[in-house]
Amino acid sequence: MNVFDSTQLMIIIICLSVLFIIVLWLVVSYYKLKKDYNHVLGEISSMNKDLAGLCAAAVQVDSRLAKSSEHVNELIERIDNYGADDIVSSAYQNVIDKVQEGFSEQDIIKECGLSREEAALLIKLHG
Repeated sequence: MNVFDSTQLMIIIICLSVLFIIVLWLVVSYYKLKKDYNHVLGEISSMNKDLAGLCAAAVQVDSRLAKSSEHVNELIERIDNYGADDIVSSAYQNVIDKVQEGFSEQDIIKECGLSREEAALLIKLHG
């Protein structure tokens, strides 16, 4: 007595063939996914190295910016002090005008309260 007739045996063989093809396709897909996974891991590792380099560069840029900021603040302070020098210069402007008008050394000393050396220097420079 035969357990399976020929049509049933053909159906079983076809089903097993289909299952074998599906398993074979799954194995091939698994190896493709594994290859892609390893490629992605390599890319992530490379990106991590790039990110570490960028962070190191950012630290250097930050220190340069801090130094530049200090330098700018020093320049601003010098500019502010330069404006204060203009006040002193404008105080002498009145004396320079008198020298250019022909005031004598003695007149400048009396009217402006300068020393003899200051008056002589201003007359030599602006007289």
